[in-house]
Amino acid sequence: MPNVGRPSKGCQNCRDRKVKCDLKRPSCGQCIRSGKDCHGYRDPLEMMFRDENDAVARRAKTKYQELARTRVKRQQRKRQQHQGESCPSTPSETSETSETIEASPTPSSEDANRLMSVQSPSATPPQQSLVHRVRNVSPARALEPSLEDQGVGFFISNYVQGPSLVPRGHFDFLPELLGQGPSETNPLLRTSVTAAGLAGLAIATKNNAIMKKAREQYVAALRLTNQALQTRETAIQDSTLVSVIMLGMYEGFWFESKGSIRSWSKHNNGACALIALRGKEQLLGKLGHRIFQQFYGVLLLVATQANTRVPREMTEFWEANTQIGDYTVFGKQWTTNMIRQMSRALDLIQDSSDDLAAIVKATVEHDKCLEEIQKVVPNIWQYEKVWLDPDAGTLYGSFYHVYVDPWIAEMWNNFRSIRILLHKRILGHLVKGGQQVPPVFTAGMIAYQTLASRDVIYSAAADTCATVPQVIGQIPYPSLPDKARNDLGSISISSIYDPLDPTFKLRPPGTYLHPSKPTGMHQLIWPLYVTASAEIGFSDHKRWVVGILHYIASQIGARQAIVLAEELRQCVGDYGFGGYTPEKMCAELTAYLAATHISDAAPEYHPNSAEAYRTGLMTVVQD
Repeated sequence: MPNVGRPSKGCQNCRDRKVKCDLKRPSCGQCIRSGKDCHGYRDPLEMMFRDENDAVARRAKTKYQELARTRVKRQQRKRQQHQGESCPSTPSETSETSETIEASPTPSSEDANRLMSVQSPSATPPQQSLVHRVRNVSPARALEPSLEDQGVGFFISNYVQGPSLVPRGHFDFLPELLGQGPSETNPLLRTSVTAAGLAGLAIATKNNAIMKKAREQYVAALRLTNQALQTRETAIQDSTLVSVIMLGMYEGFWFESKGSIRSWSKHNNGACALIALRGKEQLLGKLGHRIFQQFYGVLLLVATQANTRVPREMTEFWEANTQIGDYTVFGKQWTTNMIRQMSRALDLIQDSSDDLAAIVKATVEHDKCLEEIQKVVPNIWQYEKVWLDPDAGTLYGSFYHVYVDPWIAEMWNNFRSIRILLHKRILGHLVKGGQQVPPVFTAGMIAYQTLASRDVIYSAAADTCATVPQVIGQIPYPSLPDKARNDLGSISISSIYDPLDPTFKLRPPGTYLHPSKPTGMHQLIWPLYVTASAEIGFSDHKRWVVGILHYIASQIGARQAIVLAEELRQCVGDYGFGGYTPEKMCAELTAYLAATHISDAAPEYHPNSAEAYRTGLMTVVQD
């Protein structure tokens, strides 16, 4: 910075008059004698610094312009020399080129950055002007996107998935909204998406500077959200609703503790209020229809994790939404019924009434409905089971699954998680009811349902673990022939999957992950935690889940995976029912039933005998 001399400490009046100021307070003597108001003195600390940004920018622009002119002239001389060696130019051609250069405008600083290489004369006819040739330059190095663009790109590449074999995708409407022209709420949408994307990127890269930028974007998005909510016109816009949903996603990424789910829930409550304000008319538009579908899925996920109910008004909106659009789309009837039953299951889990017998009976009956839904899954949405050698080591269990699409694996895992939570609730009610005086449940009822519930939990947990290899990129997804897409109801996964194909042998995690395609790994976090937090889990299973959760966090930047993994790590070795195998449980239960003179009711253990246990329980309940 140039030397501008020592700044005067005098007041403004003395500096203007260029007289010495005595620096007295509150007013200097010169101002008192002249009858003027003394405005005080400047802060010496502030005078130590001077804003040179504009001056530096002007100097840099001038320098770049000079460099650009010099580079153009240098390229011109080289070209003239080359042309002189190959074929002498006529005086008229030389003068024409000189006139072109003199007439060409001075390149800006942006043009100077791109003006690094010019096409050779052999690629451009000699009669073309130099200005035309400059337009055909190629950059010397690739342009690096801004940090904000990297955040948006991170979110889109990891979380945006278009519809494929299923009726809907994940946040597939986001690129369309971001691509719309400028509007009052467009800055809000981009800021909220940037905040969520940067949060995920910061966690994945363990970069504090990016995390700081993510927080700044989050605070800015909150401020813009408050502004958008001031008027009804902007509050009901699609971009405002999506922005609030994205703020909730930010809380889901920056998951500091299990209590963070409450912050996520608050944003969801705000989105519910906006949806109620928008009314059912929002569902008539294609974009509003897709946004609500996405939000209801997020609402179910957060309600499951926060142990809360889905607001009844949102359920009514969802029921109305199911009647809009093409109901003949492949699989829509089945997915609609499944989501309806999952929502009902959440209500049962939250039932806090004192009638334990009625709750258990209703829960068992509802689980039977879920099992019936499972039996009528479309063929193409089924999965193939691949058995492993005992020494596989990379997977917990003895088999893994092959699915056609990530969304299908996610659907199955959500389905399994709900069943695990239902049966954990049943087991808790059985224990509570058995401790009351008199007992709410008979010994036979407790015996049958305990085995049945544990069997369901074991089976659902094993199947959830079996989805991991494909989701984390150890095996690819099978390719579906184009002709098969036109008739999905007539094909099955067995017709497009070859078990002898070496492609479907386990590889290291990440082998088949594509940088531009979402993996669906974020949909594994909660189901894996549910399996490992079940009170009949084993320590080696929990340790394996902890490792998978840490891997997921490193790939997609979901801090929730780290928090839940740490919780599991701390509780390894202290599990309620931990350490038991199904066979051991059955043997102990047989001894218990013999001691209570009902040994004839003790069934032999079989991994698929849940239906027999449930039938026996319902008989006892009806009696």
